[in-house]
Amino acid sequence: MKPKTLFLSVVALLVLILMIQMVRLVDRSAHSKNTEHTSASSDSTADGASTEALKRAAHRGPTAAQSSALSPSPDGRFQAEGGFVTTPNRADFRLKPFPVTHQSDAFAWTGIDGKTPQAMHDLAHTDAEEERLQFENPWVEKRQLVYCDDYIQTLGKSVAGDPANLKAIRLPGFDGQEFEVDVDRTESPQGVMEWNVAGHLKDRPDTLVSISTVHGYTSIVMIAPDFYIEGDAREPGEVVLNQIDRQARRDAKPKNPIAGVNPFNVGAPAPTGP
Repeated sequence: MKPKTLFLSVVALLVLILMIQMVRLVDRSAHSKNTEHTSASSDSTADGASTEALKRAAHRGPTAAQSSALSPSPDGRFQAEGGFVTTPNRADFRLKPFPVTHQSDAFAWTGIDGKTPQAMHDLAHTDAEEERLQFENPWVEKRQLVYCDDYIQTLGKSVAGDPANLKAIRLPGFDGQEFEVDVDRTESPQGVMEWNVAGHLKDRPDTLVSISTVHGYTSIVMIAPDFYIEGDAREPGEVVLNQIDRQARRDAKPKNPIAGVNPFNVGAPAPTGP
């Protein structure tokens, strides 16, 4: 296979992983504020020229709710047998729970260490999600909440309205760092409501980057030989960045909860130990 064809195939796979990941988030924006929003991430690894893509879903024992009590998503995709599946947030869940310590015109980085017990409690929508964060801590080298409301909205408009002229974007790293990304591919199947961008870090063709947004919920994956970052969608305009130790995660052999999960179920079982 030619290198260019292989690269495009890997990019397509990465985008597909993110779309599967975001599928559990799309109907959240139509729910009331006391419903839970899924925070999921793709579990991808890249070693040398190869990329192993494993999907990791992030949730929880769901509670069924009748569709008559909830507003459907615009495309109605998540109406299954006359009902939605959702899990209420716990009572102390808060939007934008952490103070900002670094800020640019695009992103605002919070100053709380997302690996501490209190931070994991504050980030999580439910007790089960908090348990998942604790379970993942051994291979998460750093976890940080970043706010990016306006930038994501502006980027979505560019992807949907003028994709041909979208040559480069920015994505957040940790503690005020920003990455410049050269765009290789864009898609917007539902305009500003659902879109994704795939590319690579500027001057680094050996990397893969993807950002996907559905109804405001944004997920990010950055794969490079020297680092791996995945950003979990928490709430619209809120992304939880995780720097992953890929070898530690491989050694832990966490189970992949996507297997057997109904795509209409916006929750998924919490992972268990190896």
